[in-house]
Amino acid sequence: MAQPIVVRHVSKAFGVGKGKIEALQDIDVDVDAGEFVAIVGASGCGKSTLLRLVAGLMAPTNGHVLIGGKVVTEPSPGIGIVFQTPVLLPWRNVQQNVQLPLDIQRSGKEPKRIDELLALVGLRGFERSRPYELSGGMQQRVALCRALVTNPSLLLMDEPFGALDALTREQMNLELQRIWIETGKTVLLITHSITESVMLADRVVVMTPRPGRIQEIIKIGLPRPRDFSSLRDPEFHRACERIRVLMNASGLME
Repeated sequence: MAQPIVVRHVSKAFGVGKGKIEALQDIDVDVDAGEFVAIVGASGCGKSTLLRLVAGLMAPTNGHVLIGGKVVTEPSPGIGIVFQTPVLLPWRNVQQNVQLPLDIQRSGKEPKRIDELLALVGLRGFERSRPYELSGGMQQRVALCRALVTNPSLLLMDEPFGALDALTREQMNLELQRIWIETGKTVLLITHSITESVMLADRVVVMTPRPGRIQEIIKIGLPRPRDFSSLRDPEFHRACERIRVLMNASGLME
């Protein structure tokens, strides 16, 4: 079952004294259960820090994060995370890499669940392949399956397609949208790409430079499912232009 996210008055600072760096300042945002929200902003604005706070990988300096009404104090098996690089274990094959979270949780093998996920992302037939035998896009599909194998209610994605070539990235965008529609999970996506954020999200959160604050939250009115024809929709251009204006006003773009 999808879970909502509530972020209230969250700030995060690193270091002390003159070496103190304020990464986030007074962040307030809600993500509804089953909603797809993207966060955009310049490097160093605290996007990834916010994701790690939601994941329970670090604690806020001030404020709190709630998932499903419960304050986040530590990582939860109900959260799946996909990072920019797949971080697959080279000595494990595809099936074994997807199995890893179940091994860590000592949940036992779930071959049917793994088979269903690999089929969902188009990797049936590659179960015995090692990471070095796969393309970058295929490796990231494995990482996505690994994040989904415990059937988390929330999927957190930190620039998951940033290292892929443009064509593969577009294909993965459509793949991610399809999986999200089929599973109904809550998704929080960090991205530098304005086009990607508008193509995928229900709402886009635009952040200011450090210390990161929420500058504006933009609702995307495009119908679903979206495909490359959506790029010609006036609503697509309106949303992209608004995000560019905000980022230019903050000095995030040249």
